[in-house]
Amino acid sequence: MKKFKKAVLLILVSALFCACPDYSNWHRDIYLINNTDKEIALQMLFSNKSENKWECDGPGIYIPTTVGANSILKHSDAKRSPGWEGSLNQGQILNILVADCETYDKYWREPCDTMRKYVPILHHYKLKLEDLQRMNWTVVYPPEK
Repeated sequence: MKKFKKAVLLILVSALFCACPDYSNWHRDIYLINNTDKEIALQMLFSNKSENKWECDGPGIYIPTTVGANSILKHSDAKRSPGWEGSLNQGQILNILVADCETYDKYWREPCDTMRKYVPILHHYKLKLEDLQRMNWTVVYPPEK
């Protein structure tokens, strides 16, 4: 009986270690490069479809990620467990909306219809997992041709 318990325990431990996926090659960071002489604001949204409007109706306040003029921002999302691949593997699209930071700052606390009316979207990235992999996890604004 003692050998049987050890054998079952050994099988369970082996199954546990074999069942854990390898996340070591998954990415936790996206690099955002601003190649303009103005600070930009970015709103990053996950969706099953392309979203070409500012999100401001959901729970909480959507504070933008800002990228300084002619600079690079390493955007690490600790909530992405274990990495960006986790969400994007499920067919999600990462929508990144770009705006002039000064204009966005002026209106982001306003009602949604006001923000959507007065804050133009300078560029809309619609990125799938394959796109980010091809871009080496680096998003450049303005887009390179």
